Amino acid sequence: AILSYGLSGDRKLAVTFSEPVDLSGAAITVPAELGRYTLNMSGNTLELLLATPVPGHKTFVVTFDGITDREGNRMVKRDLSFVFYPTAFGDLVFNEIMCDPSPSVGLPEVEYVELYNRRDFPVDLSGWMFHYGSKSYPISEGKIAPKGYLLLCTPGASATVSRFGATAKMNSFPALSATGQLLYLTNEKDSLIAFVNYNSDRYQDKSKAAGGWSLECIDSDNLDDSDQNWVAS
Repeated sequence: AILSYGLSGDRKLAVTFSEPVDLSGAAITVPAELGRYTLNMSGNTLELLLATPVPGHKTFVVTFDGITDREGNRMVKRDLSFVFYPTAFGDLVFNEIMCDPSPSVGLPEVEYVELYNRRDFPVDLSGWMFHYGSKSYPISEGKIAPKGYLLLCTPGASATVSRFGATAKMNSFPALSATGQLLYLTNEKDSLIAFVNYNSDRYQDKSKAAGGWSLECIDSDNLDDSDQNWVAS
């Protein structure tokens, strides 16, 4: 059976099965508009690699039939529908930064960054990069719902942070400077999606800048990154 499937970027459809499968007798039907494709099987996951990018904001259906397990049991025919949503600058923004969590004033005593999706479509951040100054940190997995939020943090802090919302999967995450740094986010095509150059003045309260409070964006539609658009939270 198919456990899950989804697009990774605009050229790859990944399909995960519940067990190893045999594709020798499979019939895979791909819309003519998507052109030629190649298949790559890794473990229980099949990658359908397209020669041309998937057009945005349009529903496509790929049909899988004739797939069997290793014992020859035939799986039920499946139609997999999907839509690719291309992203551009401003679709996502930095919404909250916890760069100095001690002493705690009620928030988790871990560093994290929160993203907000300003659009009416979901965004898959798999293959994106979170940049801290001159260093880059890959995002392995992470989906953000329309008008939703996604948290970025160290692998060790994910269990704590995930109690407060959806959390991306990252193998590493930087130690955030309490005094400020440039953060930016790029998509799978290395296009800039969001940035913030935070600093301690943005707390607008010297006592709260001493630790335990996060920085929160006031107006997510304001993309000019001004100090006045941030406040302690």
